[in-house]
Amino acid sequence: MYEVSKDERVAIRVDVLERVCLDELTLLYTVRKNTWQRLAYRCGSALHTQRLTRDCLDAAQVANAFLAHRVFSEARALPWSLCYGDMDKNLQELLDDEEDPSDPTAWKIRRLLEMDDDQGFHFQAFSRIPHPAFQIPAPLLIASPGRKWQVR
Repeated sequence: MYEVSKDERVAIRVDVLERVCLDELTLLYTVRKNTWQRLAYRCGSALHTQRLTRDCLDAAQVANAFLAHRVFSEARALPWSLCYGDMDKNLQELLDDEEDPSDPTAWKIRRLLEMDDDQGFHFQAFSRIPHPAFQIPAPLLIASPGRKWQVR
């Protein structure tokens, strides 16, 4: 949570956040037995050391798996993957891909890139977005120099 509070843009920081989660999980596995014993004692005599250890490690693994499956994998998929790394390269790869993206937002971004012969115009417009954790409203209004607004 501390890392997310510093900068909530998961799509840009996915590697850092994933590493922090794995480090914290590893840290739990390195906690010594006497520490677990003290924690179990403080939690009450009904809670045994082995059970506390097992429950904490199980909960940490479930939370880590959830983050990996539902958060980090989403951040690596379109359209969020466009924000990670070299944005110009990512947009060019999206444009060069033979198949249309299945994600509707990525599809709209690709259409925007295809609308004008001067690709640099669009890349420059995307690179000016200061905060990549943005939402593109649907339907997306697309404009190109010399053309009217179109709804896609």
